Formats: sequence, structure tokens, C-alpha cells
Amino acid sequence: CPISVYPRCFNLLEFEEMFGSGSFIRSIARGGRRVVANTSFASSKVSTTTASTGTRSISSAFTKSSKLSKFLGFAKIALPGAGAVACGVYLVKDTEWARRNFTSYAESKPTVVFVLGGPGAGKGTQCTNIVNNYGFVHLSAGDLLREEMATPGSPYGKMIDEIIKNGQIVPSHVTVGLLNNAMNKSVKKRFLIDGFPRNFENNSAFERELGSKVDIPFILFFDVPEDVMEKRLLKRGETSGRTDDNIASIKKRFKTFQEQTMPVIDYYGKQNKVVRVDGDRDPKAIFADLQKVFDKHFPSKK
Repeated sequence: CPISVYPRCFNLLEFEEMFGSGSFIRSIARGGRRVVANTSFASSKVSTTTASTGTRSISSAFTKSSKLSKFLGFAKIALPGAGAVACGVYLVKDTEWARRNFTSYAESKPTVVFVLGGPGAGKGTQCTNIVNNYGFVHLSAGDLLREEMATPGSPYGKMIDEIIKNGQIVPSHVTVGLLNNAMNKSVKKRFLIDGFPRNFENNSAFERELGSKVDIPFILFFDVPEDVMEKRLLKRGETSGRTDDNIASIKKRFKTFQEQTMPVIDYYGKQNKVVRVDGDRDPKAIFADLQKVFDKHFPSKK
């Protein structure tokens, strides 16, 4: 069951956890831009020879059980770290199993969970917990916009800055474009999108551009009283350096959330897709409730 030039870029730990009944044999070459490796397979031996970075070369030989008798494919995989590349061969016993599992994974849609709540509702804290325990990628719409705002030469930077200061909502095509780019760059297929969609225009643009390409099993709504969120934001503003962590911007953001974001939450509520979270509690208690939801939908943690 050969898989040509796959995966081009993949998280190795995720790969091994998903397809762990085989053995992945790899060598690591560091320090170069391009890695070329020749592989040979003969009963009990797999070798990667002359994995060259242009400036360095490594040779490694691995001895494995002869029971692993099916050559599945060669993979050149980008790893975290400067110039780190893994070159390897994956071996499986059951080619039908491999075909079934690889095909289903390749054809499955990415999963998106929107994370909504007023400013200061604690979304970021719980997103970190979910990422650490369920293999999601956390995409903060606000962070992506601030990164774009700070990018030299960005055509949207000044516009984003003014809109954020006034507690308003950035045009949908800008935010959806940034989210789409971030998702395309990721090797994972589970995404928490934090602080989006903030209004019906956002939601319509996302559905139009990406709705047919992703699955949205549910959305999270962190419900917290405004006075609690205000205290959290003012405290955060003492050290965050954010231009919108001041009382004037906070009041505008609350108003925007109630008038424009709550209707989006109601829209998903009519589809029975809203998981309401009482966010005015100890973070550990909140995450304990979230675990029940995510364990149900994502029994495979990573």
C-alpha cells in the first residue's frame, strides 16, 4: 500500500499515535534546507542511506522484525526546530487496515469549535487546557488580527488598529482570510477558534468560504457577568499592554458583544449546538465540565 510523498508535513507524535500498530523508523538530519534520502527494504532490515543536508550527512541502519513485511511508504516530514527533518519508512502488517485508516484520515474534514464569550470570560485559559489534553490548535481571532496589525507593510494594519481601539468588529473577509491561512499552515485537523464569529457577517463569511470544508459539532459559550469580566480586564490591562484593555474600550466591547455576538450564539442554539459554560467559577471546575463534553465528542485525545 504505497503512499506517494506522504505526509509532506506532519506531526510525528500524532502520526505514531494514530497508526501505532506499525513501526516508524526514522533518522533525523538537522541543519539544512533540503534533505534527500534513499531508502531500501529487505526482509528484516530497513536503512536510510546518505540523508544529506548539503553540508552534513548521516547514515543509519535499523534492524526490525521480519514480520513487518509490507512497505507502506517513504515520508519526508518537517519537525519543529530549525532545519529539522525526519526521513523514514513506515511498516505495517495489514495493508487493508492501512488503506482504510489512511484514506479515512485523509478524507476527513477538519473539526472547528468556535469559542465565544464576552471579553474577559476566560476563553484563552480554557483553550490552553483543551489544546494540552485534546490535540487541538488554538486560533485566536484577536491574536491573529493583532499580529497582522503589527506586520510591517500590512495593507490592513492601520485599519485593524483603529477598529480594535473603538471596540468594533474587523471586516469579515480580513478575519476569515487570516483564519483560513492559519488552518492551512497547520498539520492538525482540530481547531479551537477563539473570539469568532463575532457577528452574523463573520458567520456568513465563514460559512460561505469554509462551511463545506469543516465540521462544527458544537460551539462553546462562556457565560460570565459583565462586572466580573470588567474586573478581570482591568487587572489584565495593568500588564497586557493591549490598547483595548481600558474602561472606555471595555464598555464598547461589552455593548458590541451583546448586540452582535449574542445573536450568533442564539443562531447556533437553535441548531442545538451551544455548550453553555458557567465561567464565573474556579478554572479547574470549569475544565472538569469541559472534559465531559470533549471526552464524549473526541474519545481519541490527540
